[in-house]
Amino acid sequence: MTFRSRNRGKFTNKVSYFRSSFLKKRNIFKTENSEHEYAKKDDDLDTISMFADIDIGADVIVPSDPSHNDSWKEGRRVIELFELAQNLVCQLCNCPLNLIDTVSERKYGLGSVLTIPCGSCSACNSVETGKRNSNGAFVVNSKAAIGMIHAGMGATHVNNFLAGLNVPPVHSSTIRKKEKEIGKKIQEVAAESCKSVQIKEKDLSNGKVEASFDGGWQKRGTGWQYDSNTGHASMIGLKTGKVMDYAYRSRSCRVCEVHEERKETVSAHDCCRNWKGTSKGMEPDMAVEMTHKLNDSGCQIKVLHADNDSTTTSRLKVHFEDLEKKDDQNHVKKGFSKKLYELSKKYKELKHPDVIPYLVRCFMYAIKENEGSTDDLRKGLNRLVPHVSGDHSLCTDIEWCTYKDDPVNFKYKSLPGGKCLSNDALTSELRELVQQYNRRAESLQNMGSTQANENFNQIVGSKCPKARSYGGSSSFNSRLSAAVLQKNEGYTWLSMVNEASELSPGQFTMKVGETMNKKLERQRENQKTQTFKKRRIEKKKNRKKAQRSSSVKEGTTYQQEVEVNENACDIIQQIPSSLILSNTDKYVVFDLETTSLSRNSDITQLAAASGLNLFQRYIMPRCDISNEASKITGIAFCHATNKMYLNGREVETCTIQQGLLDFLDFLKLNELPILVGHNITNFDMMVLENRLKEFNMFSAFTASVKGFIDTLKLSKRVFPKADVDNYKQQTLVKKVLGIEYAAHNAKDDVLSLSELFSQKLQSSCEEDDLHHVNFNSCKLSLKPLVDKKIINATVCIKLARSGINVTHLKLANSRDVNGIKLILTDNNVNNRYASSIIGHLSGCEE
Repeated sequence: MTFRSRNRGKFTNKVSYFRSSFLKKRNIFKTENSEHEYAKKDDDLDTISMFADIDIGADVIVPSDPSHNDSWKEGRRVIELFELAQNLVCQLCNCPLNLIDTVSERKYGLGSVLTIPCGSCSACNSVETGKRNSNGAFVVNSKAAIGMIHAGMGATHVNNFLAGLNVPPVHSSTIRKKEKEIGKKIQEVAAESCKSVQIKEKDLSNGKVEASFDGGWQKRGTGWQYDSNTGHASMIGLKTGKVMDYAYRSRSCRVCEVHEERKETVSAHDCCRNWKGTSKGMEPDMAVEMTHKLNDSGCQIKVLHADNDSTTTSRLKVHFEDLEKKDDQNHVKKGFSKKLYELSKKYKELKHPDVIPYLVRCFMYAIKENEGSTDDLRKGLNRLVPHVSGDHSLCTDIEWCTYKDDPVNFKYKSLPGGKCLSNDALTSELRELVQQYNRRAESLQNMGSTQANENFNQIVGSKCPKARSYGGSSSFNSRLSAAVLQKNEGYTWLSMVNEASELSPGQFTMKVGETMNKKLERQRENQKTQTFKKRRIEKKKNRKKAQRSSSVKEGTTYQQEVEVNENACDIIQQIPSSLILSNTDKYVVFDLETTSLSRNSDITQLAAASGLNLFQRYIMPRCDISNEASKITGIAFCHATNKMYLNGREVETCTIQQGLLDFLDFLKLNELPILVGHNITNFDMMVLENRLKEFNMFSAFTASVKGFIDTLKLSKRVFPKADVDNYKQQTLVKKVLGIEYAAHNAKDDVLSLSELFSQKLQSSCEEDDLHHVNFNSCKLSLKPLVDKKIINATVCIKLARSGINVTHLKLANSRDVNGIKLILTDNNVNNRYASSIIGHLSGCEE
């Protein structure tokens, strides 16, 4: 049971009586705070002795019989080894204590007091597992509160973490009390940090302080509604890149709401409610407040970088007429691209993935190259639409247009086909859009950036996640202040708060903080390099290309009310990707023979092996004829009787269907194996495909194997004909391995081919040797395109090798305007065939 560190009422219960009696008998102990001498006072030892068993603000877990319990043997504990080692000494006889002699434990949050009797004098000693402060509270509980804020967790998440470690949980009220105590120190240290940044920013700016401003909310907006109860804003200096001031707004307070709901008088408390207006009105109000505060402290803002999403500047102009405003370049860029994406709903020319990014890039070129003059900026914007429309008369004095270098062979690198945009209606719309920005050219000069504020908002999101609400208490202000400290001081802010709270700074706390600061500094320096920026752009381009290619293959996977679409079959049908060989692939040697066991009966023998042991692993256990292993020649399926035979003898009256099921079960033992056979492209796979389709098992077979490799084609590439005479399996085995065997025997064919493949051919396998199991049917489907010379035989084989048929090409064309190009590129086929394929498919549909 859990009892607080005080008793109420005239009488005490039995548990409280035992506990108080036990406390009277305990020995007075001494505690040394060697790690943080600044936290010591002259009367520390006396104070600690008086509060030896009292942890202020901690819920104490006391057993029903305090004199003895075995709870200390269960789970793990957070202890300070040096502190524990110092305390393992008897206070009466100074003899060492044995931890194994512990008879009971009292838990104070994460701290514990162990009762250990002395083996010499039998005196009971109270041994603490960690340091305590001057009030008798365990330091580890305060440290846990700091770590909780730093990691962006709550009391529940801390206990979930402790539960995973099998550490006794901390009562939620305990850790919240510690959070409230430590939160005040965090706010004080953050305020001091902001003051020092203001002084430094003022000195570096020579009196003309330039800052960026932006706000954020703790609840995601829906696009048409913002109803967050809390919001925050920051003012960051341009020279230092650190927070000069911050503010928050909250419309809720849990204490007030509880009393108001009960219709009671609200008691005095630290109320966090400071806003009654709308969520959207928080940002400009905080901007006015912070600007006034900075002005009063002698750090007046002269130039402000901000976006145009709120009325911040208009409200500030009322109070500060000489304040200069600079638009945020990222918001301007996003606003322009957003309007282009709106136009893409009307004009298909803008749907190509490279068109809109190219227009945005040209737009930013025009702004960046003409920041010094408004007239030049307008000229730069006016040449944007003619440039993309094929008119380069205004491009003579700009570097990023290469038309003047070679007008005859000029092509647009980022526009489809290297051709200009020729839609007159689209050109008119683009011209009107550019004119909107042309009219506000003055505000586009020397644009600022709120990137530092966006970075700060991310830090706030890590301390105060939007998925959880901390706005109804002082916790939100504490977490916001922690984010300010991390932005200003780096990860070493934890040690600063520890010192302000008279706690040990912590060796590991400082070490990890310094390591993280160095890592971030290296990342910042790396991100400024041209190599990093080029690599980032290239990775983004490749990622978008891969994502687009995957969406063409997968079809529509997520869309509003997609399940009610009438063409659901086309939506869910996937287009196969090109097959890739890997070092982890497993191979199954496979052979299919046609012979006779009796007169006028067509027999198909099916045998499979993986390496040298597959035949024994698969055939023998299933047929239960291990004593006749030397006579095994393979499994046979009789078409006439639909029976399964082994060496001409019926085996357990097994039908062909059951035999195929057994074969599929065997293939599933290996994860997507690759079938290997000699001339299986023209014979074995065709026969097996027809037989599996007869019993509706082909889809299961397709899902069980990765593909197949034909050793006949592989041998023609690896072995010169002059060395082997011909490419029959029997000849190859004799010439290459020096082994002779009885050909057309299922067992011997499989085992000999396995030897040949593993020793001589497997290391020479390439991507082009791997075929999809639907290779033959896909090749037959693409044959009309070859006959009409739309594609050649080589392209047909490349597509069929990946399992691409005509239906897949139609799906790709319907899913994306460049879907066929993406499919061809994925299969190493030249894009020049795309237009002819699209023309053929369009003619077929008509």
